[in-house]
Amino acid sequence: CALVAAFVGASPAPAFACPQPPGGLPRYTVAQHVEAASIVVEGVVIGTSGQYYAETASIQVVQYIKGSGPGAIRVSSYGPSGICLSDTYVGQHGLYYIDVDANGSYHALYLSQFDAIGPTDPDSISEAIAASGQAPLVLTPADVVLTQVAATQSVLVTVTPTPTPYPQPYAYPPDA
Repeated sequence: CALVAAFVGASPAPAFACPQPPGGLPRYTVAQHVEAASIVVEGVVIGTSGQYYAETASIQVVQYIKGSGPGAIRVSSYGPSGICLSDTYVGQHGLYYIDVDANGSYHALYLSQFDAIGPTDPDSISEAIAASGQAPLVLTPADVVLTQVAATQSVLVTVTPTPTPYPQPYAYPPDA
């Protein structure tokens, strides 16, 4: 009884949850994201740091669709979908909507849940370019960046046999 009373009076522990609002999530177009963002890039994630919130992604820029800047940028405010953010991973090719704060730091721009990164299909890229009002500043073709990231990742992987806790079966000589 005392144990039940202790749990009833305890405050709830925080948990990651991302409830949807009544009626579902609002849907925003690529053009609406571009209009709201300070910078929009097509890029490839070449590294990540942080755990849960806030994760920072190092992004190799393929092209600046809105704004301009260096060839590689660090953008914060990504994280797991369990807390309503956009997850990033090395090798992810995306359309990144970015806000710039007063200190010049880059942050993922969200208009809704999970929407700081858009797809890079031809229609989405065309819509983003049309909404930006500027000619894209192409720095490096996407296939070159993706190949470099894949090569870097394959170098990091070392295949090693998995040891087994069980003894190996006896092998009889071939002439037995």
